[in-house]
Amino acid sequence: MAWAGEWKRSRQYAGTTAARSDNARAESLWSEGLAAARSAGDRVDTYWALHLLGGQATRQGDYRRAQALHEEGLLLKQQQGDGVSMAMSLYGLAQVEWLRNDHEQALRLLRESLALIQDLGHWRAIAQDLYLLAHVTADCGEADRSACLFGAAEALQERVGDKRSAPVVLNIDPNRTKASLAACRAKLTPGAFEAAWRAGQAMTTDEAVAFALSATAADTALRSTSLLDSGLTERETEVLRLVADGKSNQEIAATLVLSRRTVERHIANLCAKVGAHNRVEATAYALRTGLA
Repeated sequence: MAWAGEWKRSRQYAGTTAARSDNARAESLWSEGLAAARSAGDRVDTYWALHLLGGQATRQGDYRRAQALHEEGLLLKQQQGDGVSMAMSLYGLAQVEWLRNDHEQALRLLRESLALIQDLGHWRAIAQDLYLLAHVTADCGEADRSACLFGAAEALQERVGDKRSAPVVLNIDPNRTKASLAACRAKLTPGAFEAAWRAGQAMTTDEAVAFALSATAADTALRSTSLLDSGLTERETEVLRLVADGKSNQEIAATLVLSRRTVERHIANLCAKVGAHNRVEATAYALRTGLA
């Protein structure tokens, strides 16, 4: 296959401006790679071709195609249990929703990606999620939170030795980043912006992720509820309902686009909150309280 060597090089440099210098050539190679990988049953290269083409479609503003490509890649990696790639696909889908101005969906997808990647300790991917979350919260008017996230992401990127500029890492138009930062500066005094940025930079990685996963005022406006009287979070309630439905952990993971490990953690947390020792008792609680 004559394209194979060039396809591999194109895949290797996909995250750099070098790969984007000839978008038409890159897309042609990735499309050829996708067809060949599918034909050969190579699920690794199939995923990468889908992911690269999804990023290309996003850059071109073809959000419907980008969504379809990322969703296919996500399904493939769910079947393989590849948490890192699942998180990457969730990031790609979140970016599409952000560009569509669906901030609620973008926040949900980013937090799912962060929860997955936190478990796996993939620091570069965490920085990527934090950067995009900073953009989304800026658009939601949360200037102080956004500035803090920008600072945290920059510090994390520096700690892991990533020399690439944020727009390259994010596959985001630099003008969007400038606009997000300008929106934050317009809402905050110079001193308040600097303080929020420095607070983010001072966070450990775990602190930054916890901050990113915490509820925001934007979430409060976007979601009808966040906590139930039982003390369960919205996600734990969703998991409990699926447990009561008789779903296995793997089926719950597929339904909610989570890793099995994350589902297991949610089940342990909700059982502790409702005083259940196993799935049967958790189901009984759900039925008794009308949650199922």
